[in-house]
Amino acid sequence: RLSPIASLSLSSSASPSASPSSFPSMAPSSCRDDAEFVSVMGHGCLFFQKLNLESCAHLNVLGFQDPDVLEFERHCPRSCRRCAAAAATATAPEISSPPAP
Repeated sequence: RLSPIASLSLSSSASPSASPSSFPSMAPSSCRDDAEFVSVMGHGCLFFQKLNLESCAHLNVLGFQDPDVLEFERHCPRSCRRCAAAAATATAPEISSPPAP
């Protein structure tokens, strides 16, 4: 005998429900590094990701100039940890309770 949980379907349905989900999923993130980017010193975003810096603003300590740091932040937002800051400012959708019967 199958348990009730085993019979649940996780695939999308042909006819969506009329009420919103109690636990809506987050929208896919568009915050990603530019795989084609190479810095003036010949490094891609992966190099900066491996440095594990709190922010790319700290690249000045390694000899990068301010305009270079701005380029890294623009082309490597994920490695520069700018995605979380952008996501924190986004508002989550409101969840409303279904009307009482």
